[in-house]
Amino acid sequence: MRGFSDRFAEVVGKSHTAVATVEVLDEHGNVLAELSVHAGSVTADRTQAQMRSFEVEVADPTGDLIPKDMTSLLSPGTRLRLRRGVRLEDVDLRVQVSDSAATWTVTTGMLNSVEVNGSGSLTLHG
Repeated sequence: MRGFSDRFAEVVGKSHTAVATVEVLDEHGNVLAELSVHAGSVTADRTQAQMRSFEVEVADPTGDLIPKDMTSLLSPGTRLRLRRGVRLEDVDLRVQVSDSAATWTVTTGMLNSVEVNGSGSLTLHG
């Protein structure tokens, strides 16, 4: 069973742009913010207690996203949803990695730590 749709397989064979975003969620799953992704990875290991982990670099040119206390948007324990897919000229098509029946690539997890990079970005670990 593969983790993407026939439409996605068709699209990646053509000219496209990769798309990745991080959504910051509240306790009810509502999106509080969508962050731009520079780079990142999600690792899955079924032998670990925490099956998936992630490391994602997001833009923070103003420094406003740096956590200052436990009420900050990116404080440890914040729930994040990571998405990836492709952008065509007229539409975003994203695929679900963890659920092949869905149309989006999604990994949801808790933020464990934030690394402040000197280049106007943050690396999120979860």
